[in-house]
Order: sequence, then C-alpha cells, then structure tokens
Amino acid sequence: METTTTDQGVRVRIPRLSPVAVVTPDTGTTAPPLAEPGETLSGVAAVASQVPPDAVDLTVTPEKLFLADAAAARVTGRVTTGDALPSGIRVPVRILQRYDLLDGGYLLPPPHYQELVLYRDPQGLSGSMPVTAATGLEQGRLRDGRIDVKVIATEALPAAAGTGNRIISNGAELQLPDGVGARFAAAAAQRELLPGLGELEPLADLWLEMDGEVDPASLGLSIPIPAGYPREASCLVVRITTLNGRSRYQLVGLAQPQGGRLVLQNRGRPRFPGLSRGGRYLFLLHRSPLAFVRGRLLRSETGKGAAVLVQAKGFPLVDLLAPGRD
Repeated sequence: METTTTDQGVRVRIPRLSPVAVVTPDTGTTAPPLAEPGETLSGVAAVASQVPPDAVDLTVTPEKLFLADAAAARVTGRVTTGDALPSGIRVPVRILQRYDLLDGGYLLPPPHYQELVLYRDPQGLSGSMPVTAATGLEQGRLRDGRIDVKVIATEALPAAAGTGNRIISNGAELQLPDGVGARFAAAAAQRELLPGLGELEPLADLWLEMDGEVDPASLGLSIPIPAGYPREASCLVVRITTLNGRSRYQLVGLAQPQGGRLVLQNRGRPRFPGLSRGGRYLFLLHRSPLAFVRGRLLRSETGKGAAVLVQAKGFPLVDLLAPGRD
C-alpha cells in the first residue's frame, strides 16, 4: 500500500482487494460541561411529590426580609424518611408575605405557589430556592422596612375543575357552573400573617383564580367542620381586598353547618355580596352568635356619589358603599 500526501489530502494506493481501516488522531481529551448545582439531569423529568406535606421540613432564612434591591430570602426543604424515595421529587409550596405599614395598616399580597425540587443526599432529600419581595412597594411605607415571609408545603398546586365542575383541595370544595374555568387551592390559615382579626379565628385560607365575574348563586363553596366547632358559633367568609392602599377583610357571606361541612350561603337573609370572582378568601370563626343590622347609606360628605368605607367599631370587617346602597 502506497500513500501520497497532497494539498488536497492523503491519497492511498491499494494493490489488491483487502479490508482497510482509516483512522485519524484525537484532537484531545474533552470533559462534559459542568452542571449547575440543583440542575435536573437532561432528559430526566422530576417526579411529583410522594410525601405528605407535614413530612417536609421547611425553613426560611431570614423569616423577616428587609426591603432593598435584590433582597431575597432562601427556602430550604428537607425530608428525612426511611422510605426509598427517588431524587428529584417536586414538593408544592405556598409562599405568603405580610407587609406592615407605617400608618398602622398592612398589605397581604396574593399567595404564590411554586414547586421546590428535592434531591437525594446522605441524610435524605433536600433542596432550596430563593424568595423575593412580592410587590414593588415603596420602602418608605413599610414599618421597619421589613417583610414577614412564610412558606408552607401543600398537597398540590392550584387545580382546575374536574368531573362535575368540582375542585377539591385540602378538604375544601368549590362547585362551578358549566362553562366557567377556574383554579383553586386551600390551605390551613397562618394566624401570624393575618393581622387585625381580633376575636375572629381563621379556619381556612383559600385561593381562587377565575376570569371575570359570575352569579354568586351559581357557585358553591364549603370546608369540613373542624373538630370542636362550637354549636352557637358563627362562621364568616371574607375576601382579602385592597382599599385605600391597605389590605382589608370584606365580608362576602356566612357559612352554616350542613352535613358535616360549613357551606357558604348564597340565598336567604341577610344578603351579602357572595362569592363572584377570584381572590383570596378566609373562613373565620366567631365563637358567639352575631347580630346583623341592615341599613342604607343616604349620602356621603366626601362628594356626590362617592363611595364610603364602612366599618363596625371594634370589628375588622369593612365594605365600600355608594350612596343609595344597602
């Protein structure tokens, strides 16, 4: 076999028919690119959580986040269990924040839902992620310039309606009319992040995503009656709304015991606005009976047709009324 090297390459002359192998030298040993810490393996999807929320130990550092550029807290999750759990488990978490204001009020941003991915290590499963401020609030409005942060492991992310237009989340049930799309999630209420409730005790904290408004009579909402629920108690359903730059608790209806559940009442007296749109809702327990007085706002001193913020003295519930409205 004869070889000749030219400007166009290497020419090989083979005198007779025989097997020939052509090889070229390596250009050098190369290593695969380095993976970022916490990065999932290419082509391997993380699996849904297979552990109950109370088995996930979550810590937030710091729990009080000072508002500044790029300020962030870090959420760390860990599961220590003898079960053979795979690496890459996704744990749904609910992120809550509370802003205390200089004027004595507060802001409660909508809850944020996210998945925390846990990877196996010698002690079990662990993972972390950052949490930043939920809104572009000016630092000058904050008392002490800080934000309270709470992260809770949940059963699942907000779910869409399934069979029968029902959504069940953590025991709470939402019934939707035909043709209405929504996402819904329920969680245990965190009293420390719900200021100003006074004698009212939070039973459930609900989040509803829904486009537009619907007839309140077409929606159904209920939660299981908690253990030890007093026979003479009242249960109020409120929506956390923002009025005059503050978060307020706006009464939307009463919930009454029916078949082992507290059911939001859409009919009868007294009449309340009801559940008609998305937002954050609370079931609140008042351990003694409540009386309701019905009246009408005749006029407003702030201007013709101007709405007025109405609140019973010593009670945290409010409403925004226009003249001529009950």
